[in-house]
Amino acid sequence: MKKCLSIVLLFSCCSMAAPAQSPEPKLAIGFNPLGIIESQLFVGPTASYRMAPKFEVWTEIGAIIRNNYMPKEWTNMQGFRFILQARGLSHPNKKGFIAAEFRLKNFSSDDNRDFINQRTRDTLHNLPYRQNQIILGGGIIFGFKNYLNKKHTLYLENTLGFGGKQRFTKAYKIPAGYAFRTYEDFGGGPGLSVKYDDVALPYISLGTRLMWRIGKNKRG
Repeated sequence: MKKCLSIVLLFSCCSMAAPAQSPEPKLAIGFNPLGIIESQLFVGPTASYRMAPKFEVWTEIGAIIRNNYMPKEWTNMQGFRFILQARGLSHPNKKGFIAAEFRLKNFSSDDNRDFINQRTRDTLHNLPYRQNQIILGGGIIFGFKNYLNKKHTLYLENTLGFGGKQRFTKAYKIPAGYAFRTYEDFGGGPGLSVKYDDVALPYISLGTRLMWRIGKNKRG
């Protein structure tokens, strides 16, 4: 009995004296290199946080800037895009993941459009005004992490997702009693930039982010 107790005490002392193993970094930061070629130029940071061995939270937020894909009437554009994902990670390599995604886009711009007064049937053609669009969306995202170094601190995240979105449009600086003409306006931009009025649409998300884990690393 004394021998067993001595062995247990010796093992405990050795365990306490041994250096602790560095935990895997939980925080990663990055950016979206393809943001400059999206239908609206997007510039902003990306971050993820590992909350459990098989679960992490990922987010991206940044500014929306006008580019040549937008309708030519959309000028003086201001806005932001916010994305939040709750991810379930594969085990044990954690390279693959599936996520539930929430999206919010809010932007405004100057524009020209036809407005109609339903009571008087009067139409104002090509009227300058200020528009605001809020787009809410959600979907399922599938992704894979492609590690670029042996320490697994630098990697690419490639994602493909499917979901739906709803647009809410509001006009400012227009005469009282007038509202949008209810037709789809196809002028001024390619298919990605068609100006729909408040309508629900499906969306496909395809992206690549360059990420860097911060802190001491244990491969995983």
